Amino acid sequence: MIKYIRDFTYGATKYPSALFKPLVFKGYFDVKQNHKKQVEFFNLLLSKGFKRTRWQLVFPGQIAGIVKKINQRNGEANQYHIRFYSDGIIECELEMDNFSLKHWSGPRYHGKEGIEILHQIFEEVSHLLSEESRKHLPTFFNTKSYTGTCIREN
Repeated sequence: MIKYIRDFTYGATKYPSALFKPLVFKGYFDVKQNHKKQVEFFNLLLSKGFKRTRWQLVFPGQIAGIVKKINQRNGEANQYHIRFYSDGIIECELEMDNFSLKHWSGPRYHGKEGIEILHQIFEEVSHLLSEESRKHLPTFFNTKSYTGTCIREN
C-alpha cells in the first residue's frame, strides 16, 4: 500500500487531472481542419463505449481525452486512454484502470503499441467515418513522451 501511495503521489503531481481542466474533460476542438477529423473520431468513440473521465491526467497540449475499460490484455492492462492534442496527434495508452492498485505501477503500453491499438480501433469503426476522416485520421496516430514521466523509478 505504501508503494501505491508513493506511485500515486508521484504520478498525480506531475500533471493536473481533468477534474481541474473541465474544457479537456468535455473536449474542446477549434475549427482547424485536422480538429474536425479529431471531433468526428472522438464522437464516434463516445458512441462506441468510450467515456470522458475526470481522473485522466491532462498533458501539455491535450484538448480531449477518453477511456474505455476492456477485457484484460497483455497480462493485466484493461483500459484504453485516448488523448487528443492541439497539434492534431491522437495517442493511445493501455494500462490498468484508474481504481486499480496497479494503476500507477502495473503494465502500461504506449508508443508503438499504442499506435497499433489506435489502428485496430480505427479499423473497427472506419466504415462509420467520413471519407475525408478515413483518409487522414491514421496520419494523426502518434505518441508523446509524457506518459513515461508519470512513472516513478523504483
